[in-house]
Amino acid sequence: MNKVASGDLTDGIVAQSTDEIGQLMQAFGIMIRNLRNVVGEATASAETVAGTSEELAAASEQSASAVHQISSTMGHLKS
Repeated sequence: MNKVASGDLTDGIVAQSTDEIGQLMQAFGIMIRNLRNVVGEATASAETVAGTSEELAAASEQSASAVHQISSTMGHLKS
């Protein structure tokens, strides 16, 4: 339980009884598993966003380079 309290969701909880405390432990174990899934999905989404951000940055650099080349060409045509 202390590991979970500190943010470690890697361990599960096994209920050893079927009374109210056991049911509470079982529900807590399910909650830990669900939280682990949410964290995993959030991590995957963050990685996707980071990858897309890198692609957008590269596309922006290419656009800036193209604009610079067009501007340079237009400058030479005016001369």
